[in-house]
Amino acid sequence: GHASGNIVMLDRSAATLLNNQVSYGRAGGLLVRGFSTPTIRQNRISANEGANLAVLDDASPTVEDNLLADSPARGLVIISKSSGTFSRNVVCNSGLANVYVGGQASPSMHGNIVYDGAALGLVIEDNARGEFSMNVIAGHEQPAVAVQGHAAPRMSFNVVM
Repeated sequence: GHASGNIVMLDRSAATLLNNQVSYGRAGGLLVRGFSTPTIRQNRISANEGANLAVLDDASPTVEDNLLADSPARGLVIISKSSGTFSRNVVCNSGLANVYVGGQASPSMHGNIVYDGAALGLVIEDNARGEFSMNVIAGHEQPAVAVQGHAAPRMSFNVVM
């Protein structure tokens, strides 16, 4: 793995990542930042030491049908005023929160499966917003969902167990 992650997209990148495996990064898996708008579809992003997928600095990716698994840290991080659409992904087996949304981020998350984390399933905090619907969040050691720190998400039709 590389010190800064396996794939880094910076400054308005609109790359398409389709059917790749991104694993064993020392700092993390896939980093999307700097107003990037990539399409990330049908990838296996797993076993990275940092977050498997980190979205920050006003990025707005389309992330669909991916497996984000087996990170000792977080599976998916969305921060720093980022947004984007996250649909039909499986996020599982993270050491910290499987999904963390903070820093005024405002993603749309629909139809994802988030399960079997060593900590929390979904954390939304630090003035984050966004739409969260039809997600399944189950099998976590700590609360499945934590909304705190002035967060104001819209959550509908989720299954939380």
